[in-house]
This record gives sequence, structure tokens and C-alpha cells, in this order.
Amino acid sequence: MIANDNWSSRSRKRVLGLRRHTIGRLLAINPVDVRSREFVLREPQSLIGNDESNDFVVRDPTVSRQHAIVKRRKRRWELVDANSSNGTFVGDTRVTVQPARLADGQEVRFGAAKFVFRETPIAPIQEEERRTLPPRKQSALSLRTASAFLLVAFVVGFAVTQYLSYLNYKRANEHAISGHPAGRSP
Repeated sequence: MIANDNWSSRSRKRVLGLRRHTIGRLLAINPVDVRSREFVLREPQSLIGNDESNDFVVRDPTVSRQHAIVKRRKRRWELVDANSSNGTFVGDTRVTVQPARLADGQEVRFGAAKFVFRETPIAPIQEEERRTLPPRKQSALSLRTASAFLLVAFVVGFAVTQYLSYLNYKRANEHAISGHPAGRSP
């Protein structure tokens, strides 16, 4: 049990390994194009630039062909500049050689295109949605029950095999068991 009550629930979850997976989002503050209003970051690595070959295309003249890379590493998001001509910024700090760690609510800029980074947990199905789903069919056999039946069947099968082997042995060696020599009757 954790004795320090000053720890936040986020810290407890991180220490206990219970931190949920998150989805990153880049929300445009000043979109030039409607199609580049929001980018949902689901992959471990996403390329950003104004060329159509990128994962996320920002149609802005100040954005380079391959401007930046957003990476997910060890449950955190990082931003790397891809040698852009107008720079990649987190807040007012230019991203250079070292990747910049992204935190929820930070402003990110690719050239003059401004975004806000949002980190949202992958939510379980909402209670309302859960009520609309048909009830799950309960399985007649659980894995534990099936394992128990298999073990019992093995034990019974082994016992029956042993008994049949004993009867076969007894019938084949009846003369030795009765004490009479083979071929002679009492």
C-alpha cells in the first residue's frame, strides 16, 4: 500500500503500471485548409508535411515537404524536426536535434501552422452505448471448467485402462495364479 497521500492518482497508476494507453491529437488553431483541422495520432510514428506522401498533410506554404515526425515511445509522445526550413516549435522553443516531449495542451507549430497537442485516454465503451448493445451470450464452458473435465476424463481413462490390463493379465496367467501347472487339471 502506498503511504504517501500526496501522490496524484496519475503517479500511482504510473508506479503500479496501470497507466492507460492514450491517443494523441493535433488540433489546428489556424487551419489554412479544412482537411488539416485535426490529426489523430494512432501509429507509433507519423510523418507531417505538405507533401501528399506524409501521414498528415498540412497544406500551408510555410510547412516543408517533410516537416516533422511525431513518435510514441514508451507511453509518451515526442516531436522530431525533419530538417524543416521554417522550423518546428513546441511552445516558443524550437525543436532541434533532440526530440521534444509533448504534453497535453501544449502549442505545436510547423512553420506558421499552429496546433494544440491533446493526449486523451482510450475510453472504454460509454455506459449509454453499453446499454444499447445486445447482451453477451454466456459460454456454457469456461476454460477452467473444460480443463477440469479434461483432467477427470484423463484420470478415469487411465483407471479403466489399468483395470482392463489387469483383467487381461489375470486371464492370460490364470493358471499361474490358481497354483495349477499348465495343462493339468485338478
